[in-house]
Amino acid sequence: MRRDITLISHRYASKREHQMRKISAVIIAALIAVTSASAFAHSGGTDSKGCHRNHKTGDYHCH
Repeated sequence: MRRDITLISHRYASKREHQMRKISAVIIAALIAVTSASAFAHSGGTDSKGCHRNHKTGDYHCH
């Protein structure tokens, strides 16, 4: 009888562990998608040197 309880609890733990791994993977994928959204290139025009001025900050930089 004791062995049956152990097997049932082990099955429950592995099923729950599998579910938690799925949830963790979804959360990690969502975080990567949200944080990488800010890394997209802008469509601002560049001069003949491949540089441009950021009108909000006044910075001049090249790509």
